[in-house]
Amino acid sequence: CCDLLTGLLELQSCVDGPAKERKKRKLSSSDEDTEEKSSLSPENLWEKICDRERSTKSFVQATIRAWTTRTSAQAGEGAARVSFAPKDTDVVHQVEQSLRNPELLARTQMNRLKLRPLGHPRDKVPPALDTEIYDDNDFYSVLLSTVIRRALGSSVENSLRMP
Repeated sequence: CCDLLTGLLELQSCVDGPAKERKKRKLSSSDEDTEEKSSLSPENLWEKICDRERSTKSFVQATIRAWTTRTSAQAGEGAARVSFAPKDTDVVHQVEQSLRNPELLARTQMNRLKLRPLGHPRDKVPPALDTEIYDDNDFYSVLLSTVIRRALGSSVENSLRMP
C-alpha cells in the first residue's frame, strides 16, 4: 500500500511539479533506504497527498474556469440548456456545492459492482457504501444521453430543412 502511494506521489511530482520541488532518489545504502521507508508511513503519505492538493488547488480552479469559458463560448446557446445552476454562479462554487451534497456523495460511493478496494481483506464482504470508492458512472450516463439527444435533435432539424 505504502509503495503504491509513494510511487504515485513520485509520478505526480515528476509530471506536474517544478524542478525545484522534485526530489531525486539517491542511490544509497540500505540504512538510508530503511530510514526513508519508515518516514513514509501511511499517515505521512496522506499528509503529503493533502499538501499536494492544497498547493495545486488554485491551479485546478483556474483550469476549471478556463475550460468552462472555452466550452461555453464554443457551445453558444447550447451550454445554457445543459447548465445546472444560474449563469451568475461560479463553476468552481457549483462543483464545491455538489461535493458537499450528501445525496450526490452517497451515489458516487455506492459499491454497485461489489468491488473490493485495494488493500482490503479478500474474505471481507464490501459494504454497500464505501468512502474509498468513487463511481462516476451516473455522471457519464447523463452526459452520454445529453450528447445523444443533441445529435438526434440536430439530425432531425437538418432533415426538416432539406427539401
